[in-house]
This record gives sequence, C-alpha cells and structure tokens, in this order.
Amino acid sequence: MFEGFSEKYGDWAIPLILVVIIGGLLAVKVFNLYWIPVIGPLVVGPEGIIRTLIITNPDDYDAAKQFATELRSKVPGVVAVIDDNVLQHIKEGYITSNKYDLVVLYGDNTALTYEARKEIARYVNSGGNLMIVGAAGLHDMTSDGTISPYTFSWGVDDMAGIITFAPDCGDAVECNVNAIKITPAEIGNKITFVPVLWDHPVIARMGVNAPVEMDVTPEFHGLTKVQDLANQRIAYLEWRDSNNKPHSVPAIIAYQSGVSGRIVYLAYNPLELKQEALFRNIVLWVAGKL
Repeated sequence: MFEGFSEKYGDWAIPLILVVIIGGLLAVKVFNLYWIPVIGPLVVGPEGIIRTLIITNPDDYDAAKQFATELRSKVPGVVAVIDDNVLQHIKEGYITSNKYDLVVLYGDNTALTYEARKEIARYVNSGGNLMIVGAAGLHDMTSDGTISPYTFSWGVDDMAGIITFAPDCGDAVECNVNAIKITPAEIGNKITFVPVLWDHPVIARMGVNAPVEMDVTPEFHGLTKVQDLANQRIAYLEWRDSNNKPHSVPAIIAYQSGVSGRIVYLAYNPLELKQEALFRNIVLWVAGKL
C-alpha cells in the first residue's frame, strides 16, 4: 500500500517542484525581487544586481518613480531606492555605507546641499558610479532648505574634483535652468543622434556605424545644454531650427573618475526617443557591468 502511495505522489512531485521554481523565477522578474539569494542572480544573469539610489525632490518625484520603473523594466537586475526627501537626509556615510552600485541624480528641480555634494564625491572617489540626468543637481540648497533659483554648476565644492562638464548658459544674463533647456518646440520633428566614440562599449554594443535620425516623440521633454570641459562626450544630438540653422549639444558624457568610479551625464532621457538599447547600455556601463 505504501509503495503505491509513494509512486502516486512521486508522479506529480517533480512537476510541482518545476512549477514552483518557474513561478519563483517569474515573481523575481515581475516584482523586482532580484535580492533573493540564488533565484535572484539566476534571473539576472552575468550582469548581476544593480543596487540603485535615485536622488530627486518632491516636485519631480512622480517622474522619478516612472524613471525607476523604466530602469527596472529595461535593465535586468536593477533594484531602485527612491525618496523625495533624501536630499535632507544625506549626511556623511548615507550613500557610501550602503554599497550602492549606482547613484542617479534625477529631476531639474533637484538641489544639492554642501553635505550631499561632499558625500557624492566621496562615493565616486571610493569607486561608486554616478549618473546625472538633465539639470538635476544644478541648484544649491542651503542647510535651512532654501533653494537658489540660479544654476550653481555641478563642479563645485568637493564635486569639483569629479565633474568635467558645466551648464552652457551662452549669452544668458541670468543662468537659471530655463536658460539651458531646449524644448521640443525649438527642435522640431527630427533630431539626429551622432556618436563620436564609435569604439566606446555604449556605442559599439548598439551596432550602429552612422548617425541615426529620429522622430521627436510626444514623450520627449527636450534636453539640457552643457559644456564638455574635458572632451569626454561619446555622442551629440543635432537638429535644425525653423530657420534651418544647425544646432548641437553633447548628448552623453561618459568617463572614469578616481580609481574606478564611473560618471555619465545625460542631456536627455534616451527612452523618450525610443532608444531602449542605448539606455540599457548606458546603465550597464556606468554601473560597471559592461
């Protein structure tokens, strides 16, 4: 009797185990549970888990949440932490003691305190990786929470040692964020992605060998004008205005800082121009996975 009972349950035990394993793998992927030992790394693959801190502000929090969702859906293994009040929380050790693989500054209204700049620089100099999107981090926030309405540049205080780009204010009298933003209306219907470092892993992995003309999508929010002070851009964006006058700005600036830290500046969000492969390559490279 017991032998038949054992055989009966043995017939469905293996399929049940397989169902549980497959269900667990799907749950890890769908619910971003890459931190689970054994199963998480199995789903992620060779790139591994990318623990990410997104620094933003209350005004840009919803957009930052959407950016975090895009990170998780487009780049395997991303585990993102986001807090709109993180700027008030950053003190010495806030970032460096938590073993983040990537820190992202997101949102044009995101301001940095002296302590935040010091901690970010310490994080990069100790081997951490930093991504700055658009005008995030240009504003200065004092210890009492007051935010300057004018651009403060990224390369000030301790961050001066790790930043090689600056806002391009041109002839603007008051260099606020609006002075360095280029709207979709100013660009028109077409914009061209022009790589300049073809052998850079971010570009080489795309498999392109010529500039790529793209449609300006309804999701595109424009871009930020910067000066590349150390010739570390890997691609430009080019377009012509209504008078057929050509314009261009550095689109992606990528370089190593300190012993092993990596920094990427994005003048725009590539996903808004349907550049998913480029976006994935950028995140993997800056996180040290490519």
